[in-house]
Amino acid sequence: MRRALLLVAAGLALAVGAVLAFVLPPSPSGTAGEPHITRVFIPAVKSECLDRAGIARSLQTIGFTFTEAGALRTIDTDGSLTGIEPDRLEAFNACLAEYPIQPDFESPHDHYSRNLLYDYFADVLQPCLSSRVGPGILPPMPRRSDFVVRLYGWDPYRSLAPTRDLGELLELSAACPDRPVYLTAPRIPTYLDAG
Repeated sequence: MRRALLLVAAGLALAVGAVLAFVLPPSPSGTAGEPHITRVFIPAVKSECLDRAGIARSLQTIGFTFTEAGALRTIDTDGSLTGIEPDRLEAFNACLAEYPIQPDFESPHDHYSRNLLYDYFADVLQPCLSSRVGPGILPPMPRRSDFVVRLYGWDPYRSLAPTRDLGELLELSAACPDRPVYLTAPRIPTYLDAG
C-alpha cells in the first residue's frame, strides 16, 4: 500500500512538472536581436544625425516632436526657425526617422514577474553588459527584496547612454536586451480571463 502511494505521488509530481514546464516561461536567456531604442538613446540619436547631416552640434536645442511611427522629427519644416538649410534639415530628419524610439517597457508590479525580471537582470543582463563595458561601470543592482517588494528600478542603459555614442548603444542593446522576451510579449488570454 505504501509503495503504491509513493508511485502515485511520483506520477503526480511528474505530471505537475510536465504541466509547469509547458505553462511557465522558458528560463531567462540573453539572445541577441534588434536593439530596443528608448528615450535614453535620444541624445545619442540627435548627435549622430547632426553629424551625418553636417549640422553644428550647438543646434541640439532644436524643437522636436514624435511621428506616428515613434521617430523624432524637428518641428522646423523649412529651416526658418533654426536657420538650417532645407537640404540639411531634410537629411537630419531622414536620419532621425531611421531610429524610431520604442515605448518604454512598463515594469511589472506582480511579485512573480518582478522575480523573473530580477533573475534576468542578475543572471543575464548585468554579466552581458559588464563583459562589454568593464567592471564598475554599471549602477549597482538593488537587493532582490527592494526590487520585488518595494519596486525599486534598475536601468543600466540610463547610466550608459550619456557616455556612449549611438553605435555603441545599438550594439549593446542588440547583444544585451534590456528585457527578456517572455516579459515583453503580449499576454495570451486564458480560460481564466473569461471569468
